[in-house]
Amino acid sequence: MAGFPSQRLTADVTTEQGVFRSLCYFIQKENAVYVFLGYAAQAQFDGYLSTFDQTMGQFRSLTDSKIINVKPDRLAIRTTSSQGSLRQALQRFGGPQEKGEALAILNGMKLDDPSQKRRC
Repeated sequence: MAGFPSQRLTADVTTEQGVFRSLCYFIQKENAVYVFLGYAAQAQFDGYLSTFDQTMGQFRSLTDSKIINVKPDRLAIRTTSSQGSLRQALQRFGGPQEKGEALAILNGMKLDDPSQKRRC
């Protein structure tokens, strides 16, 4: 674990929907403890275990300046003044086409849902 103190815990949780198995990683870095959690239905858990371990078990200090210096995306709140789909509204506002699905999710919509005087 790249030198960080850590603990790995697997537990079964019984719910009304059935039994879920969870994998938790508790990783200490300096004065903080980070918790990573993966879970699936107990019968399907083994199919996800290697993915959980590969992602959570690879925690280490970030040193790549290309990743550290990335600027966050900025959101703008806009109100539509005409009817059409969310996709059309995003195009009118000059929204990046490759981010359409993500913007639809943020708006609780699908790209082809009608957009009627809504913020997007």
